[in-house]
Amino acid sequence: MKKILALISSFLLPVSLQAATLVGEFPKEVTVGDRVELQVQVQPDEEIYTVLADLSFPTDILDVVRVEGEKVWIPLTKETYDAVDEANGVVRKTYGYPGGIATSTPVFSIVFQATAEGGGTISFTSKSNVLTADGKDVFTTAPSVPVTVVAKPVPVAEPVTQAPTPPLFETDEAIVPVQHAVVEPLDVVSNTNTLGRTQAAAAINSLVIPPEAYLIGLLLLFSGIAITGLVMVLRNKRRS
Repeated sequence: MKKILALISSFLLPVSLQAATLVGEFPKEVTVGDRVELQVQVQPDEEIYTVLADLSFPTDILDVVRVEGEKVWIPLTKETYDAVDEANGVVRKTYGYPGGIATSTPVFSIVFQATAEGGGTISFTSKSNVLTADGKDVFTTAPSVPVTVVAKPVPVAEPVTQAPTPPLFETDEAIVPVQHAVVEPLDVVSNTNTLGRTQAAAAINSLVIPPEAYLIGLLLLFSGIAITGLVMVLRNKRRS
């Protein structure tokens, strides 16, 4: 959390009116979403008892998150002395120090949150007071503190590099693709018809008679006819 130190310095002059100067430090840039702590510190030149700080802030870029007083200071919670007006950008806090204090010390802190881009000022108004024991105000107005809020940087997505997929099995041998044998479908009908034709042809070939057998058969046939004719002639002669 970043801190801004606001110093309320009071100087007691023996004859003239006492004066006080506010010194504020603020970062050059605040990013949207950041929380910034403004610490109010009083630095008296003599013993003081009461600090009333009235601050204005830019409501379009800052929101009040909380106000925290230092434990050694007693807050005065009366409405006139204690208020946080977000709509008008006003924070008014009043604290008393029992017995008085004459050394530099923190009084309270305001935590702001940066809500939008833009610029503005945080300043202590003329309503601020630093009172001594007799009620004299030793504080005068101080220079404004500039505030600049910038946009949050947009993260740049890094390209995602996909790692190569490792092989399932590591080997030094070359991988030979498997050759799948092509199985032709069995044509049952065609094979059956072919088998039947082969068997029929074999049977027909077995019935083929050689030429010599034809001649012998013809001779036997003619011999039989001749013999039969001769027998029939002889019988007829005998009958006559």
